[in-house]
Amino acid sequence: MPSLLGRDSKKRELITNLSRAYEMIAREHHISLGDFPKLERMQETLALQDFKTFSVLQPKLIKSVDDMLANDIAKLMQMISQVRNL
Repeated sequence: MPSLLGRDSKKRELITNLSRAYEMIAREHHISLGDFPKLERMQETLALQDFKTFSVLQPKLIKSVDDMLANDIAKLMQMISQVRNL
């Protein structure tokens, strides 16, 4: 039972401090705060979630997505631009 109480208090702490998490992530990854979901709505959504069901973050997948965004999407946008100019 104590572990459940600890888990609930940690969840409340994370939700309460979500704005700080947004700021830290924005600064670290050069993301505009305007690109994040609305804080209050995200807090409401998270409050209803069972955090135990969240998957563990997989750095390899994050790297793949970062590479895709940095390289593949840029190439695709360039190809679209070239087709439009024909």
